[in-house]
Amino acid sequence: YDPSPTARKLYASAAWVFSESYDGRLFISSGHRSAATADEAALAACAAATSSAVCRIATGVGNGVIQPYKMNAETSIVIERNAKRARQAAMTDCENKQGKCSIQRNYDSRIVGNFVHEYNLTSNDAEQP
Repeated sequence: YDPSPTARKLYASAAWVFSESYDGRLFISSGHRSAATADEAALAACAAATSSAVCRIATGVGNGVIQPYKMNAETSIVIERNAKRARQAAMTDCENKQGKCSIQRNYDSRIVGNFVHEYNLTSNDAEQP
C-alpha cells in the first residue's frame, strides 16, 4: 500500500511497556491529525491492555511508516517515509550489527487505526533474510 500524497500530515505513534514486565507488544495508533493525539491514543491503548503505569512512547512518525523488526531476538523499530525505505533501514541496521534480522509487518501513519503488534508472533514476520 502506497497512499497518495496528502496536504495534511497524518501521524502515528507506538507505545510499549517500559519495564521488566515488557511482553513483546507494541501499541500503535495511526491516522491522527497531530502527533500529540497519536501519542495519547497509543499510551492509552498500552495502559488499558497492560494495566501498566509505565507505558512510554517508543516512536512516532508523520506521513511515514513505523517498521518493527527483530534482530537476534531483540525487538526494535525504525521509522521512514515509506515502507521500502523502512525495510531498507531495518536491514541496514541488522547488517551493520551483523545480526540475524526478521523484518515484520509495518504500519503507515496515513492509515487510520489502532493496532497491537506482537513481536513474537511469526505471522508478523514479513521476511527473514
